[in-house]
Amino acid sequence: MWQIRVPASVANLGSGYDALGLALSLFLEVEGGPAEEDGLVYEGEGELALSHPGESLLHRAWRAAWARLGEAGPPLFVRVQNPIPLARGLGSSAAAAVAGAALADLASGGRLGRDGVFAVAAELEGHPDNAGASAYGGFVIGYGPPWRALRLDFPRELLLAVAVPPFEVPTERARAVLSERVPRSDAVFNLARAALWPAAASARRS
Repeated sequence: MWQIRVPASVANLGSGYDALGLALSLFLEVEGGPAEEDGLVYEGEGELALSHPGESLLHRAWRAAWARLGEAGPPLFVRVQNPIPLARGLGSSAAAAVAGAALADLASGGRLGRDGVFAVAAELEGHPDNAGASAYGGFVIGYGPPWRALRLDFPRELLLAVAVPPFEVPTERARAVLSERVPRSDAVFNLARAALWPAAASARRS
């Protein structure tokens, strides 16, 4: 059995939509390994809704990771402790996807590597920001496809305060309200502000 911890994340930072992500000190904890059949023991946030392996994103990521290696892979048993609120913008699905792919990487003797784990999770997510932060930690600039991520250290003197609403907003619903087009002036404004995030993250106080 292997044990891994995957951080939650915040993404879409400022105007860095689907590009900028940041890992948090809140961790999905997973213990798992190959088994005779898929199994899941799930505790924590979403416990009532996510108790069956057939509905587990973690199992989907495990299978996708093995498929990336050109193999079927064995069934997987996992025990999950999840403190990350679901559908609240804290990257719970990305953490699960990274966890499943990371278990496959361990089971395969490291044949995926961290970059492969990230690529599997980003493919399942459809965007690289949360997956990058969960896979690499720190502050991440994600882009693609093909999915890539650049990690920067985040200033330790900066602390985050996260407001968690008492209701869920599924990602699909949140994305549905966004316009497909923006005026050029808004795009230029947003690009400049997005570029300021890496500058701020890499700044050092004298």
